[in-house]
Amino acid sequence: MDQPGPSGNSRKRKRVALNTSTNEKTLSQWIEAELERDFSDVDDEEVDPDFCLHSDHDSASEQSEDEETQSQRQRSPRSSVAMQDSGLSSIQDNIHTESQRYYIGKNGFKWSSDEQVMRNCRSLSHNLVDVPRSQPKAFTNLETLWRHFMDDDIADKIIEYTNKKLAQIRVKYKNQEKPELRNTDAEEMKAFFGLLFYSSVFKSNHENAKYIFATDGSGREIFRAVMSQYRFLTLLNCIRFDDVETRQQRLETDKLAAISDIFEKFISNCKKVYVPGAYLCVDEMLVPFRGRCKFIIYMPKKPAKYGLKMLLVCDAETFYVYNAYIYCGKESDGLGLPEDDKKFAVPTQSVLRLCKDFENTNRNITADNWFSSYELMEQLKQRGLTYVGTLKKNKRHIPPEFQASKTREPETALHGFTKDFTLVSYVPKKSKAVLLISSMHHTSEINPVTKKPVIIMEYNKTKGGVDEVDKKCSNYSCSRRTRRWPLAFFFRLLDLSGVNAFVLYRQCADVSDISRGRFLQDLARELVLPHLQRRVYNDRLPRELRLTMERILGEDLPPEPSRIESAVGENDKKTCKVCPARLKRRTRYKCVACHKPICLGCSKTICSDCID
Repeated sequence: MDQPGPSGNSRKRKRVALNTSTNEKTLSQWIEAELERDFSDVDDEEVDPDFCLHSDHDSASEQSEDEETQSQRQRSPRSSVAMQDSGLSSIQDNIHTESQRYYIGKNGFKWSSDEQVMRNCRSLSHNLVDVPRSQPKAFTNLETLWRHFMDDDIADKIIEYTNKKLAQIRVKYKNQEKPELRNTDAEEMKAFFGLLFYSSVFKSNHENAKYIFATDGSGREIFRAVMSQYRFLTLLNCIRFDDVETRQQRLETDKLAAISDIFEKFISNCKKVYVPGAYLCVDEMLVPFRGRCKFIIYMPKKPAKYGLKMLLVCDAETFYVYNAYIYCGKESDGLGLPEDDKKFAVPTQSVLRLCKDFENTNRNITADNWFSSYELMEQLKQRGLTYVGTLKKNKRHIPPEFQASKTREPETALHGFTKDFTLVSYVPKKSKAVLLISSMHHTSEINPVTKKPVIIMEYNKTKGGVDEVDKKCSNYSCSRRTRRWPLAFFFRLLDLSGVNAFVLYRQCADVSDISRGRFLQDLARELVLPHLQRRVYNDRLPRELRLTMERILGEDLPPEPSRIESAVGENDKKTCKVCPARLKRRTRYKCVACHKPICLGCSKTICSDCID
């Protein structure tokens, strides 16, 4: 019976008669009503942090956006129910104990404190990675190995566009026959690349060219032996990577028209010759640059601070760069993605674009907190990929208990689970907390040695892939000072080609103890060798320089040709090109070097030891 209170404003109370016949029915009805109540409209501050209700879904990860939106409705205080029977009090205690299994985020997202999978079960299907082993690429020398990345197509395009620029430069000079302004070819262009690799090994990439080519003994002999200082600077200033005449038209649809063809071809070559392992790393890389560019980036935490941003994915174990793209402004992260994927956040688009080739392979992606989000993990799960990464503390899915607190003891961890994902908060020191999220791990296992969660140990092992590549490119860098952003990117491509070639070299040959500096030096020598052999017997060069070239070549010195050879046929005489034209001297001999007709009076007869 409903009894009125002492005052008219008092609420009516309902007494529950615990008769033997109606006891079970009444209790079951009350429990069902209590469990089905919606507390999403209750303020977090008004609710006991240890009291939460079960979700109607199989897991908290299946919550819809409508349920999350309900948490933003106008909040009202929770009504209370008077319970006077000791039996009902014990039932309430059981409900309270059961509800402590959940942590609730700011948006109502629920994490269970209990593991969602059995510890002793076999490996989950999404952690079984069947990666075909990368087959070693056949190569006869280091140049052949390196040309897997900088192939003939790239070299031919660079030579073609560079010669067009050289032709434009020559018309400005009266003497257009100057050897420093002649067109380049494949051997000389490879030698130019070889000198850039030499500059990276010698740490002279930012050194003034006149000091590198100095003749007073302070310069590098290999540079003077391969080409002159003037020729080196001419190629450096005239090298081009696209057709300047059609660039303006292509810029309307492609902001990277000046380098995009070469860059895309290089990335395509990287994908062809290597199969990455089970663990991948996604991160950004800053190419130092301070010239004029519309998409230059300022990143105060980077050593260079100003530069051009690249996004890369690489093998977390071998540091092989598999895919990359250049950030060129707004909407550049979603290029090539379907329209449905472009509605996601920019970091999500970036990871989906880089990892498109790995879908349904069960590989694991590791990234930092700029990329990590619940949205990204759901998309990767749908595409057959797992994810491990740090998490920003302002994400609305994070419960308050997982944030940094003075009450939490150092070296302790708190885990939250859903059916698909795991959230961990680790306290490295007092008042600090590190947040990580994983779709690969589903247990609260702790490393017995470091006392850290296994998720953190896995993240530390795989997080440094791109950072290590950046470090390698900085240690041995081909880049020289330039105000042309396409050239800055090309220098970085040369650095990446050296990193990838070294990975293949260690995979193909049993040379685990060779250093990368030694590898780059041997590669540079093989690149400059053909041009050096062609130049060693050039009579126009000083004798001292040719002796230096012979000493550098050593066993690779080509056989010495005859200085003068007879022309074919007795009557095949031509006018000597050295004698005055008025003398009209006819000769059947020609110069071996330039193949011009020359008489014996204009030639020198010397022994091989005194050759100029």
